[in-house]
Amino acid sequence: MKKSFLLTLLAVTVLLLAGHSCKDGIETPVPVIVPDQTAVSVEAGGNDVIIEYSIQNPISDAELKISCEAEWIRDIFNEDGSRFIFTVDPNTGENSRTAQIILEYMNAEQVCVTVTQAGNNPDEVPFEITIDATTNASVTASVYPKDKNMTYMLMLTYKERFDGLGSDESNFQDDMDYYKGLADEAQMSLKDFIVQNNILQKGDVQGVVIDGLTPDTTYYVYVYGLTTELERITDIVKAEVATPEVTITDNSFEFDYTVNNSEVTGSVIPSDKTARYLTAYIDKKGMQELYECQTIEEFAAQYISTEIAFNQLYYGMGLEDAVKKATVTGDFEFDYKLQPQTEYYLFAASVTLEGFINSKIAYKEIVTDGVKPSDNVLGMTVANTGMVSVDLDITATNDDEYGVKVFPKGEIEGMDNAALAEYIMEVGNFSLYRGTSKVILSGLDPETEYTAVAFGFDLNAYAITTQVWTVDFTTKKGEEVADVNFGFEFSDITSTV
Repeated sequence: MKKSFLLTLLAVTVLLLAGHSCKDGIETPVPVIVPDQTAVSVEAGGNDVIIEYSIQNPISDAELKISCEAEWIRDIFNEDGSRFIFTVDPNTGENSRTAQIILEYMNAEQVCVTVTQAGNNPDEVPFEITIDATTNASVTASVYPKDKNMTYMLMLTYKERFDGLGSDESNFQDDMDYYKGLADEAQMSLKDFIVQNNILQKGDVQGVVIDGLTPDTTYYVYVYGLTTELERITDIVKAEVATPEVTITDNSFEFDYTVNNSEVTGSVIPSDKTARYLTAYIDKKGMQELYECQTIEEFAAQYISTEIAFNQLYYGMGLEDAVKKATVTGDFEFDYKLQPQTEYYLFAASVTLEGFINSKIAYKEIVTDGVKPSDNVLGMTVANTGMVSVDLDITATNDDEYGVKVFPKGEIEGMDNAALAEYIMEVGNFSLYRGTSKVILSGLDPETEYTAVAFGFDLNAYAITTQVWTVDFTTKKGEEVADVNFGFEFSDITSTV
């Protein structure tokens, strides 16, 4: 049956002439149909084809009529008056086939567009894949499809995974499952997600860089024809590629450091002053429990990956800049304020610009000292009590830091000194001072019993360094608002914890 596409001719009363019309002796030019191609080749897998065209000397309200008798050419659509689209179905036979699309226009000579489709030859490879370059973490590849109009999927996966799935169909379904997960997250259909995100390729694709890979690992770069309806129309064509292993340098590191209570100061000294390297510290317990790493080598690899990812995400950096921000060169001086009586690793390792450790990891195990007690003796007296505040005069025998806080009396009543110190550390939220001070504690409730506490405190070690001194007081009874005078007083607070 003949199939045709005919756009309605709207002109009802038009004077038709066989070759030309004549008005006052002036000839009217004959329309001419000018397609951009009159012969089209399509691969056996089929595809959508677009033909651009123009009409010379057009007639008002006349439109192009397009028809084709071949049933394997369908869905002919004149898109916008300057091009038409049609679909060529896959050819399952071994022989090629040919059909003609007829173009007709009022008073114009008929034009034929010949469509030739290749036969289905299973021995013919539909794609050529070339591996252009490899690094420890990337592959650069190019794809050259035999059919330049065919849409296709370009993927990469571990060779072991691909081979383990066993067949082209299983790997295809695995790809679709992967994109289905992304589509669900985007609240889109699988088809819309793939088409609207331009995931399908078309024509030659050269110099595609696929990064984020693992060194010394074998992958497949693979492609297959896929229509916009997500129908796979070719076998999977793959190219095997292996990333090289990281070359280990002989860069080494020395640590020169001292431990003073919970503070560790010193420097890292690399043998290669120009090499980029990572250096940091980690407490041994945290490494094993928080990061689930049993060795410093495991943790160092995880740490550099995390630092790079953070720099890329937070600062919007490229890989190389993210690595540079996470690493240093030359001697590195450090001053780490750590927890007391805790085991730590100091470590250092060279890092490539792709973010891989390329030297032996150097490390030192250290143990910080206990908190050094302070011999500061504090005296605390209540100088003035108001409705919502209290003034305390505090004396100190040296310049070591101390903390001051106030509690409702009933909250800490009956605690011994050790229990009170532990509770203070648990609650926190106190201010630190040095030397003799006038301390004003405000925000209290009228006519309420309170206990003020003072204690030596080491901010670096985050620990109480003396006994806890206390003083009790009761705020005054509330008065009418009109009888209250407000003012501001300041004391020498060094910091708030």
